[in-house]
Amino acid sequence: MSRSKKGNSGGKGHGPAPKPKPQEEANPRPGESAPLTEISPSPCPKQQRNGSQQKPAFWKRLGFWKGLLELAAFCIGVYAVHVYKGQWDASLKANKLTSDNFKASERAWVNANFASPVIVLPEAGKAPAYHFMLHNYGQSPALNVRSSVHLIGPLPSPDYNAIQAKIDGSGIFENTSTPIFNGQEIPISHRSQYSLDATDIGHITRMESFMILGGKVKYFDIFGQEHTTTFCIIYNPISFEHTEGWSGCPTKQMAD
Repeated sequence: MSRSKKGNSGGKGHGPAPKPKPQEEANPRPGESAPLTEISPSPCPKQQRNGSQQKPAFWKRLGFWKGLLELAAFCIGVYAVHVYKGQWDASLKANKLTSDNFKASERAWVNANFASPVIVLPEAGKAPAYHFMLHNYGQSPALNVRSSVHLIGPLPSPDYNAIQAKIDGSGIFENTSTPIFNGQEIPISHRSQYSLDATDIGHITRMESFMILGGKVKYFDIFGQEHTTTFCIIYNPISFEHTEGWSGCPTKQMAD
């Protein structure tokens, strides 16, 4: 009986066998792996966490304002270019207007100067003639003056539109020997190639038929610009106090 009690006690003394110490549990036995130990991260201070969160937001806002400023600078640059271009265009227009006004005031202006009589009726069996002056009413010489003149008639019912088309489309010009200086004029005289009989002369003087004188003048001014002037008149024996005179055709003339 005493042996059995001693065996159950497990050695000297009384009570259960002592538990192994934690160090002994941490040490693995031969052939066994060490158990994994969970390590909790140490919490960062609150101030440091707030700083790490605010830093990206600050740079994000800074980038937004930088982009906004760059856009504003671009818009201001575009507006400035637009304003400067408008001022430049206005300056060019003003300079051109000044130049055009100067040229218009200083250029040559050539037109026909009609004096009575312009169309001269002949005796029966002879050809009619015309005589007028090309006058420079401008402030500078007219260069390379050319003219084309047509004496048409007698016509009982003139087609003035067709006559004007013939004048406008005329391309045969006679060159004058010298330019026409400002305030001067040169004579233009010519006799028709066909003759008039007594009946024709009677119809013309009673204005039952009409003699028409039309023509075109081309010339250059001192600025190198070419100009054109057209004219058209009708023989009118009762104008200018019953002397042999003229009246204008009912068509539009050119004088540029």
